[in-house]
Amino acid sequence: MPQYKLTYFDGRGLGELTRMTFAAAGVEFEDNRIKREDWPNVKPTTPMGQMPILEVDGKVLHQSKAIAKYVAREYGLMGSNNMEATEIDMVMEILSEIHSAGIKAHFEEDETRKAANATKLKDEVIPKCYKALESMLTANEKNGWFVGDKLSLADIAVCIQNSSLQNFKLDYSDKFPKIKALCGKVESNARIAKWIETRPKTEW
Repeated sequence: MPQYKLTYFDGRGLGELTRMTFAAAGVEFEDNRIKREDWPNVKPTTPMGQMPILEVDGKVLHQSKAIAKYVAREYGLMGSNNMEATEIDMVMEILSEIHSAGIKAHFEEDETRKAANATKLKDEVIPKCYKALESMLTANEKNGWFVGDKLSLADIAVCIQNSSLQNFKLDYSDKFPKIKALCGKVESNARIAKWIETRPKTEW
C-alpha cells in the first residue's frame, strides 16, 4: 500500500473531496493541515504556490481535481468504463461552474458587482447546474447514483458541494429531490459517515 500525505489548509475547501474519497475507499492517509499563519512559509515549497498537494510515496501531485481523480481511479470510484469516467468528468465540470461563480460572488470587492454576482449565482448558475445534475440522476435510473450502480467520485463531489452551499444558506435540496436523496445515500455510507463524524470541525 502506498504512503499518502495530503497537505491542505485546516478547512474542508478544495481538500475535502480527496479526503472523503480516501475515507470512502477505506484507505489511510496523513491529513496534513496547514494553518493560515504557516502558509507563507509552506507556499514556496509547493509546485505552483497552491494547495492541496498529495504526496504518493514521496512523489508530489497537485491540482485538486486531478488529485481526487487519481485516488478515485486507484480505488474503484471513477466508474467501470470510459463512458462512466467521462460522465463523472461531466459532473465535475458542472460543479466547477458553481465554484467559479461562487468565487466571483464571495471575493468581489466592489459592492455593486458583488451583489450582482451573488444574484447570478443564486438565481441562474446554481439552478441551471442542479437541473443538469438532476437530469443525469434521472437518466441513470440505477439506485440513485450518477453512474452505474455504486458510489463514485461524482456522488461524493456533489454531496460536498451541496453541503457547502447549505453552509452559505443556499439550500436547493427540496427543489431537486434526486440530489437530496443522493446526498442522503452518500452521507449514510458507513465509511463516509464515520469521516464526517470524526474529522476536525472547521468553519469551512
